[in-house]
Amino acid sequence: DVIKNNPKVVAIMIGTNDVAQNDGVIADENYIDNVVAMCDQARANNIKVLLCSIPPCDLLGWNQAVKPGPEIIRLNKILKEYADATDGITYVDYFPVIGNGKDGLKDEFTTDRCHPTAEAYCEMERHIVKEIQKVLGTDKEYYVTPR
Repeated sequence: DVIKNNPKVVAIMIGTNDVAQNDGVIADENYIDNVVAMCDQARANNIKVLLCSIPPCDLLGWNQAVKPGPEIIRLNKILKEYADATDGITYVDYFPVIGNGKDGLKDEFTTDRCHPTAEAYCEMERHIVKEIQKVLGTDKEYYVTPR
């Protein structure tokens, strides 16, 4: 769907549901293969890729057997290494923007320790717009979220 719209840049942020095991355990290889496939398709169509970190989450209220924080940090490290080693991909890290310095979201950005609030998404948007500006070489503000 993204490719047919011919954008200049795409942001890819996936993984929370995989970490949560909502559809069962997802092997690292499957997760990474899916990420690489999306990035490859975008790059093959001259679309710049912003590969975003999985947002912080330290509790899955619906699946407390899973401890998501360390797993998310581990997968984000893999994503960053992949982005850093691949032309046309920029890694966007949301941890410094909405994270609590540990494994989770800042209290003011969540009501359940996993899902970001609207204000958290506004902070994420401000952060990614700067990255969009860098990759496109523009200073245009693309904010679409009502303030």
